[in-house]
Amino acid sequence: KLFNDMVDEEEELKKRLQERVVEFRREAIIMLAELSLEPDLPPENSLTMVAMEEALRTRLDSLDKEKTARLRSLNRLREREDALVETLGIEHVEERAQSPSGVPSHEFLQKLQNRVEKLEEEKTRRVQTYSSIHESIVYLMKELERQPQNTFEESITGSQQDTFLLSNENIKKADEFCQDLKKEFDSLEMTASAIRRQVEVMWRSEERF
Repeated sequence: KLFNDMVDEEEELKKRLQERVVEFRREAIIMLAELSLEPDLPPENSLTMVAMEEALRTRLDSLDKEKTARLRSLNRLREREDALVETLGIEHVEERAQSPSGVPSHEFLQKLQNRVEKLEEEKTRRVQTYSSIHESIVYLMKELERQPQNTFEESITGSQQDTFLLSNENIKKADEFCQDLKKEFDSLEMTASAIRRQVEVMWRSEERF
């Protein structure tokens, strides 16, 4: 009876091992499809049952880590893209070129990374442009002793530049406002110069008498 029990126990262990191998292979095939990878699992009967279970378990663990890493990268890039799109006031370009499972391919992540980098470059360019305009506006308004007359002018002259929407339209409006201030400043300078010349003429006339 003891021998029979040992044989039954061995058969039960073998059955469980076979079931795990089948399940691991099934899960690995699904994961490979989700990750858009070519099947690279060991052929059936190419290894002992124990070695096959270990190989499939290791591969499945590796695939799971890659899936987690890709989804983490996707979320990070999406968050950065969303923030940049909002800051720049541009339309969001939705990319759907990924597997139906929702797990992005390497190609998709690279494409998204490139888009984020281009948005970063555009933000840097617009920040530089706006900063120059902002400095000129603050200087001119101080010289003209002028206060903001509406919410847009308040947003331009405020110290919190990070809250300014860096859309092309807003930058254009800010530049137009700056040009108007320059014209007003130049006009006052010309008027002041004319007055100074008149005063000088008057002084010279009085000195003659």
